[in-house]
Amino acid sequence: MKKNFNLFFVLTTIFLLTLSFAIDENYTLGPSDELSILISSKSSSGRNTPIFEKSVYTTKISLNGYIELPEIGLMNVNNQSLKSLKDELISFYSKFCSDPEIIISLISAKKNPTPKVYILGAVKSPKAYDYDENALLLDYILAAGGVLDNAGDEIGIIASNKENESIKSTKLDPTLKIPATNIPITPGTIIYVPTGIVTNWDTLLKQHQNLNNPMKLNFSTTPIFKDSN
Repeated sequence: MKKNFNLFFVLTTIFLLTLSFAIDENYTLGPSDELSILISSKSSSGRNTPIFEKSVYTTKISLNGYIELPEIGLMNVNNQSLKSLKDELISFYSKFCSDPEIIISLISAKKNPTPKVYILGAVKSPKAYDYDENALLLDYILAAGGVLDNAGDEIGIIASNKENESIKSTKLDPTLKIPATNIPITPGTIIYVPTGIVTNWDTLLKQHQNLNNPMKLNFSTTPIFKDSN
């Protein structure tokens, strides 16, 4: 059984190596790219062995630019080159073995999906909207049908990039029900209109680090709201 496993591992490695050689290492990754990543350890005998339970991980980059890998969890790879990702993985997995081997193969390339902006919370039509480079915060709020009467006094804007997620807020005009500051919006941003008053936006972000699927976020369960009345 072990011989069969080793043979399978060798054949898989050769296959992925063949695919990886055909890909430009400067290829820029983006949403909908599907990757096959072999994570193994080079032994003194020259044989590669899996570091974890399995050796090959297939993952598709989410609309927000995330993939998920063992021990790392979610990582943002949007606009990162294949070479840069490989170097980053080698650096990380060197914690688990002295000589990690990383082979990344592009199974299917992105089909230039339209980036999204997610408008959630107390708006008439909370959902994902197509990103428009000319649109500002107010444009997206209006596209969502405007805010509801029970909206709080602020709007949260959660933007993500390769390094981290950042959150900022702007006041909501209590009479006009529009943002006090009409700021630019980047692709993948989550615009959140709470029904209460958020006492600490940074804590809100920390409690929702998994932004891989914005439409499944439930900020209302966060215990840092106080009633707006």
